Amino acid sequence: MCSYRFPHPEVRAFLESRRVRLPDQEIGALTRTILVESHRAGIAPQLILGLIQVESSGNPRATSRVGALGLMQLRPNTAAAMAQELGLPWDGPESLFDPNLNVRLGVFYLSRLVERFGDLDVALAAYNFGPTRIARAIRKGRPVPVGYATSVLRACAATTSLI
Repeated sequence: MCSYRFPHPEVRAFLESRRVRLPDQEIGALTRTILVESHRAGIAPQLILGLIQVESSGNPRATSRVGALGLMQLRPNTAAAMAQELGLPWDGPESLFDPNLNVRLGVFYLSRLVERFGDLDVALAAYNFGPTRIARAIRKGRPVPVGYATSVLRACAATTSLI
């Protein structure tokens, strides 16, 4: 798995290399958010960067065909539940275009999935396919899809080589 350390300048450089379309000051704030939230959740910041790369290619205004929004591509209902659990303000789906809020909610959601499933690969599959679908597959003895987790971990490894 990706190493766990806090490389502030390197995380910032990675975000800049992905052409995250944010003003300089906002990239600094996003860098701090990624580092603080990854530390709080016990998840390597490189993994969060890998997830961002796979989900949105670093575009804070990304929208998927299924309605997931922002850097970490959260669906509004999931994000609203995470915001409520964290006691954060929620002003509807547009809130997900705030990159700092998106990362806070996305990291928290991933940490909940890791707690629930006890395995990073399964948690990443649940992040992508939905926890209900993955729990059902496990219950029925079906294999958990591994392609998404492989993509995120590959992006994480690429991030680590840049950091």
